[in-house]
Amino acid sequence: MPPTHADKLACHSEGVMIDVSIIIVSYNTRDLLSQCLRSIKENVGDICIEIFVVDNASTDESGEMVNQFFPDVKLILNSVNVGFSTANNQAMAQSVGRYILLLNPDTIVLPGAIQATLRVMDDNGAIGISTCKVLNADLSFQPCYGDEFPSIWTIVTGGSKLRIALSSIFFSKKYLDSFGFQPERIATSHPVAWAMGAFMMIRRSVYEQISGLDENLFMYGEEPDYCYRAMLKGWQIWYLPGGRIIHLGGQSTSAVDEIHLVDWFMTNSVYFHLKHKGKVYTVVCLITALAASTAKLALFSALLMLPSGKEKKEYRFKKRAQMLHTVRWCLCDRPRKLLRVHWTERD
Repeated sequence: MPPTHADKLACHSEGVMIDVSIIIVSYNTRDLLSQCLRSIKENVGDICIEIFVVDNASTDESGEMVNQFFPDVKLILNSVNVGFSTANNQAMAQSVGRYILLLNPDTIVLPGAIQATLRVMDDNGAIGISTCKVLNADLSFQPCYGDEFPSIWTIVTGGSKLRIALSSIFFSKKYLDSFGFQPERIATSHPVAWAMGAFMMIRRSVYEQISGLDENLFMYGEEPDYCYRAMLKGWQIWYLPGGRIIHLGGQSTSAVDEIHLVDWFMTNSVYFHLKHKGKVYTVVCLITALAASTAKLALFSALLMLPSGKEKKEYRFKKRAQMLHTVRWCLCDRPRKLLRVHWTERD
């Protein structure tokens, strides 16, 4: 008889080594979290796991649901929303698995996803961090890794998603394919710059070397920073499509207005450059971002004057608002304060 879910969760208490410590940070995602936990239970296979759920002061009874229906899960209840990094670090410090898997609550783990990822990492000791193939609800591919770390280009375009969107408008399909999401490429395993945190498998040795996520990053930007630090220690980061999950996407942040998203993105981008590349590079990034955002503000303002359908008009209005806020952010006191602090690696 195959081991039950309870058997797998109890294996550490019986002296058997835990293969994977699964950590899920949740904020008001009760039903999605339940679905995620069920998918783990049904598809974990024969590996030994422990599961942590860190609840960031949800008001939808997520904690009560976990206690009632998943009593074997180790639940950490925070009285305030401490952010993604701090919440993950709370569980990482208590974890004992050979690997640590950071998993979003709005994911569905498909059969073999964890086992396939684990198998490749066991066979290749150079891989320190990996992600699997991530799918949208309609089973189409969802970008889940980056081929480059934050740079002048990414801070100008607003990150990978905006870069792809802009490129699909202004450039050819060949140019868009250069970002690394061609069908033939996403079908094969390959090294990448960083992996997205919806499914991020971390080797225990990596955690022991570089510790947890940077808690100065409340939300967004944690993954490139963590993978960059791992790379500096000689570890490789890989995309491994042998495992697959469905990521419903953005449920914890759907209620966050786009102005706050711009604030987070710009603050985290400046922080990354200050931390890893220094003040001069960061100042160049800020000047370039201000110039590019001003140009895009003028572009979208002009496009709004042209006749268009309701959907396109709403999109252009939203983009103009984003660019306006980015310009204001670059001119406000926040970047100057960041430059004065000049954050550096704490370790």
